[in-house]
Formats: sequence, structure tokens, C-alpha cells
Amino acid sequence: MTALRLVPQPEAPPAPGLEASYYDRLRWALYVVRHGCKVEPGIFAACQRLVAWEVEQRKAHTGHPLRFVELWRPECRICSDITWPRASDGRLLNTSGKPCGRTGPHDDVPQHGVAMHHVSGDVHRCPRCGVEEERTSQREMVRRFLESSALYFVALGGNRSSKSWSGSVCGVMTAMGAAHPDVVEVLRRNGLQAGRLPQAPALVLAGSITNDDSRDYLRPIYDSLLPDAWEWSARFAAQTASTWQPGSGAGLPGSVLFKTTSGADASKRWQGTSTPLVHNDEDHGDVEVLREQLRAVADQGGRWLGTFTPTRGKSPLVVDVLFRDPPRASAEVEVYRLDPVDNPMIDGDAMGRWLASMTAKERDVRRYARFVQLDGLVHPTWDESVHVVPAIDAADMADWPRVDGLDFGFRAPFAYLWGAVDPRGVLHIIRARYVSQVNTDAHIYEVHRAEACPACWPGPDDWPADRWWDRRFQAAEACTACNGSGRAVPEPYARAADPADADARDRWAAMGLPTTAAIKARREGYGAIDQLLEVRNGSPGLVVHDHPSTAPLRKEIGELAWKDHEAGKRSQLTVHRETEVVGADHAWDALRYLVMEARRLRLVD
Repeated sequence: MTALRLVPQPEAPPAPGLEASYYDRLRWALYVVRHGCKVEPGIFAACQRLVAWEVEQRKAHTGHPLRFVELWRPECRICSDITWPRASDGRLLNTSGKPCGRTGPHDDVPQHGVAMHHVSGDVHRCPRCGVEEERTSQREMVRRFLESSALYFVALGGNRSSKSWSGSVCGVMTAMGAAHPDVVEVLRRNGLQAGRLPQAPALVLAGSITNDDSRDYLRPIYDSLLPDAWEWSARFAAQTASTWQPGSGAGLPGSVLFKTTSGADASKRWQGTSTPLVHNDEDHGDVEVLREQLRAVADQGGRWLGTFTPTRGKSPLVVDVLFRDPPRASAEVEVYRLDPVDNPMIDGDAMGRWLASMTAKERDVRRYARFVQLDGLVHPTWDESVHVVPAIDAADMADWPRVDGLDFGFRAPFAYLWGAVDPRGVLHIIRARYVSQVNTDAHIYEVHRAEACPACWPGPDDWPADRWWDRRFQAAEACTACNGSGRAVPEPYARAADPADADARDRWAAMGLPTTAAIKARREGYGAIDQLLEVRNGSPGLVVHDHPSTAPLRKEIGELAWKDHEAGKRSQLTVHRETEVVGADHAWDALRYLVMEARRLRLVD
């Protein structure tokens, strides 16, 4: 007879204390039941009842996602919490099925830390080791919004800090009303009070900068929180959309109306509606829109909730709300910042690597949500001894992927940059064209000539007539040097051009040089260039060839400075163009377009 081996019961992890959340207790109970941990029989039975009740609740309320939302809290970086469920392959996954957790100094695989408890201000304490730190919390942000008496509640956050999602939770609770069973339950589970939530269902206005932003980002967040029974109008259309509870309708109490905050007559879209809450996602920068949004909440003593990362710096909206001179009353504005590093529902290791790849100023904006003042030189790390390299023969770059950038001009110089990415991922600016007082067809001719096979180039006669093109194609077909391609260098993946000049782009396309609409965001563009200028692993990510044609670009990068906005008088509502520069910036604009396009194509990091 084979002897039976007794498998010892595993010890239970430390039990949650009195300050623990409902979800802390639920995870502990689930772990005890699943692993058959050694605890008192009465405690084990209580764990079984709690798990069974939770299973029954989720079955009974399928299609009511809000009531099961867990608002994240910061986790201790020292103590690990092993009670978080793992997938069958051992990975930690959040509710969306994406990796989460972080690897600590003593961990081989990602772990969750012990959830910290809020003490006061921004201070949180680990209930296990007692360490106290200033951290940020989604639960604390929502609590402060619910209890705040401020007219403006601004939730600033870096990328992946869940600021938009947190604002949407507040918007959905307002639309459903504090008396709704789902709202009652989500507040109970997260240890929150209803505060200033209206008891009855209400109309909420949700603003995005564009209809595409609304359709692709904000509406899906609201949809993921609302009951399945809510109806939609224009959910997937690039236009104003709405959603409402059964028995209500668009624009009525118990509904959410999605509007945009940019474009012609944007402020007029916000007229004629009264609401207890405007949720404005991302900084639209328009003071006139802001005034109409405030008028919409004035009738009901409502609030303006802004959720954004301050990538636009001190925009007119930000100045009006946060930096007025004289400042607004302290009770009129409340600000809460969310740090993505504190968010345990994302991959903490990947977030750390991403933040480490940024410049210090970019990290200030995208992690700490600070309003970075741009002053001094635009690119102080530019060093000709580091970033200027000897020109490389075209034949040695034949296999490198190419991307170009151009900034149109006539009175001001026209700038065209030829770029290529080497096998290490370093972006090379090979040569440039920087000329003023020359028409579009002349620029197109010179770009064609610079990229053409010299053996079969037809010369300038008859350009740009059809007979010129006939001669060129015939010569290329017979050319053995280029095997019929007519080119000396590879075709670029893209030519990124200023999208504002549609006529010029049409002409370039008609003449055989199609362009891509450039990403014009100045702050992001300068940050991308600054990041490439940093030296890592012995090499910068961006170099300029020492060719006579690149001299204007090198001069602009070295001398360009941010405009001093402190000089002279300004109205408190004057547009703060933080990204205005002093000096020529035509080649720099072309470089920004080129770098942003290279990033979009994933040719550079």
C-alpha cells in the first residue's frame, strides 16, 4: 500500500488591517480560499462567504461596470503583496488584460506592493513596514473632487497616470446621480462619500479637443464605465455624440453630451446648455471656450473639471485658471497631480524605461505634470564637436532608411533637409537646401537633381514641361548606371512638410515628390530633438554632416533661444506663446518635422 503524504497548509499572508479597503480584504480572502491557507476555521468560513458573495454580485450585475471599479492607491516599494491574482502563465494583468506591477530590488518577476493608506496631504503610509512617503493616488484625487467646493478642479497627470479615466469616473457618477445603486456601490467599495454629487441623474458635458479625440479616446472610456443599457447616438462618428440612460435622451438629465473645443466658432458649440459638470479632457487653450463652459455650469452651481498633461505649457486657458495676475482666490481652484509611477495598474518597469529615455524637461512635463518654463537656448546640449560629423559617401548609406523634412518659404528661406538613419538608430542630416526668393518649381527641380542618377539626368532645358519628363524617363530606361530607376539615392520613406500650405504640397505631389503632413507640435518637436541630442552609449541620437549646405541648420540649432515672455507688459489673458523663439527657425522647423516623422515611422526612438 502506498503511503499518503500530508501536504502542509501554506501560511496565510499578513491579514489586512482595519484601514484596508474592501478590495484588499477581498484579495486576501480569495488567496486564502484558493490556496487553503492555515487560518482559524471561522476566518476561513468568512473568507469563503466573502468570495461567494462577490461572485454572486458580479453575476447579478453583469453589464454594470462602474460598481466594480477599484480606484488605485500607491503601493509600497519595499513590501510585496502576493495576494494579487495572476494569469495562468504567472503574469500580473490589470482588468484590461495588460501587464501591471513592478520588479523590486529583491524580485525576479513583477509584483504588486502593499497598498498604502492616505494619512494627510500627499502623505501615504505602508500598513506593513510603516514607511511614510509623499505619493499620489487615484482614490485620493476622486475623493478630493467629490468633496471640493472649488469652481475649478484641475487634475493634472503625466502619461498613463489615468487622469482622463479618473475624470470620466467623476463624470459618469455625476450623470447617473449619487442615488443610483451603481454609484452607491462604487463609493462603498472605495471608502468614499458622495460629497457634492447631485442625488438625481444629471446632464454632463464632456469636451475633447477634436472629434477624433472624443471618438477614439474619451467616448470609449465613458462607454467602459456606463451600464450596458445606456443608448448612444453617433458613438463612432467624428461629430458631436451623446449617450443616455433608458427613459432619458440626448441633452437631458441622465445623459452625457460629447463636444469639441477647437476649430472655427468652437465657443458657440458650448452655448445654450446648463449642467452641473463640464469635464474638459486635455488643454484646449481657448479662453472663449472656457468662458462658455463656465456659463454652462453657473446656473446649477456646478463645476469645471479639467484633466490634462501640461504639454502646451502656460496656454491661455492655464493662465486664466492657474496663473492669473492677480491670482484667483485659493478656494476657487483646486489642483491635484497624478504621478504615473504611482499607478500600479500599468507596467511599472516599462514606464520606468520610458521615463528614463526622456530629457529632464520632458520628464518634468510627462511624469510630474509641471508647467515647464522654456527659457535660454532651445538646445543647450548642442555641441558641434559632438553633433557634427564628417560627411559620409552616399554609396555607404545606400541601405539606410531615409526620411526628409521641408519648411516652405519665399521671402523667408525655404528649407529642405535630407535625412537617413544608420543601423544603430542614429539620425543623420546629410545635406540641406536653404534658399529664399525662389519659386516652388525651382525647389522641386533642385530636389529631383540632388537625388537623381547623374548619368541620365536630362538637365534644366524644358523643365517642367511634359517633354522634359519624357526625356528623363527615356534616359533612365536606357541607363545602366541606375538600372532604370533614375535615382542615385533611395526614395525616402516620407517627406514631412508643413500641412498649412496645401497648394505647395499639391504642386510637389504633381511634380513627382509627394509629401506627408508634418506633425507641427512645437513643444513635442523640440523635446524629440533634445532627446536625440543626448549622448547615450557613446553616441548622440542625432548628427549633422559637415557639408557646406548644412551650415544654416547648424547655426540655427546653436543660436536659437526661447522668447522672453517676462519682458514688457501683457494682459493676464494674452496668449502665452511659450514656444516662440528668437532667431531664424526655418531649418529648425524642417528638422522638427523630419524628427517627428522619423519617430512616427519608428525609425528612431
